[in-house]
Amino acid sequence: MNDQASMRRTVRILARASLVCVLVLALGRLPAGAMLAGPAGTLTVLEGRVEHARGSGPMGPASSGADLAEGDRVVTGADGRALITFLDGTTVTVEPGTQITVRELAAAPREPSRVRLLILTGTLWARVGGWLGGRGTVTLESNAYSATARDGLIGAQSRRDGAFVSW
Repeated sequence: MNDQASMRRTVRILARASLVCVLVLALGRLPAGAMLAGPAGTLTVLEGRVEHARGSGPMGPASSGADLAEGDRVVTGADGRALITFLDGTTVTVEPGTQITVRELAAAPREPSRVRLLILTGTLWARVGGWLGGRGTVTLESNAYSATARDGLIGAQSRRDGAFVSW
């Protein structure tokens, strides 16, 4: 019985590894300007209350693994924290009491990604990834200001009084 469980686990691992290899080969054959199909970002609820809305749709409880697209909104409660992971390895931590809108998610094979997030209020931290053809850019912005990173870690906060601070 233990050998059967071990064999099933090995088969699952090999199946996943094969899928990854097929995807890597397929991405290498796409035209340089082709956009990746499917979700560009994935939302993970780390703790507390996190809500998500598709475009202008109604807000509802977020679930880990939800796909994000341009126009989507994410809101964390006073006890909420979320992580957004993008295809190129870029990650964004959405701190408690934050409201954001995804303005741009662009990723193409062998091309750096572009991520733009509008912070209505609250704090974000982003670590710029670079798995798909070099370093992309992450832009954190308010209605009046923006901060862009091409490498490393960036943080930004949009305060209720209209102040925008980045570091």
